[in-house]
Amino acid sequence: MKQSLFEHEMRKAQAFARLGERSDYWMGYQRGLRRRYHGDNFGDPGEHELWLTASGDHHRDERRAGYHDGYFGPDAAPKTIRAWRDWTVKDLASRIGRSPRTVQGWEQGREIPPAAQGTLDLLRISD
Repeated sequence: MKQSLFEHEMRKAQAFARLGERSDYWMGYQRGLRRRYHGDNFGDPGEHELWLTASGDHHRDERRAGYHDGYFGPDAAPKTIRAWRDWTVKDLASRIGRSPRTVQGWEQGREIPPAAQGTLDLLRISD
């Protein structure tokens, strides 16, 4: 079961990477998936920590965001909202039809409703 889900997620990530949009994100996502499904057999703990550390460099931070999402999977939704920080809270809220206060709550760990998560996922893929 895990292997087929892994293969499905990898094919999806590879297809998005080939489109050329947010290729750094999708490169990190694939690496995060490999780490999640293969554990310590893929990379070492120091490398894992390095991939999760913000740097201030846009390309590296895009790869970090992808790695985070690939490694932690769909259950990490409250944390992944921070990947949108290149937009202001107000801009993101406006794009998804929610209030800035709601988006701030998600950043602080409140649960993101499935419909809103779907909208965020679509927006992330298209941006």
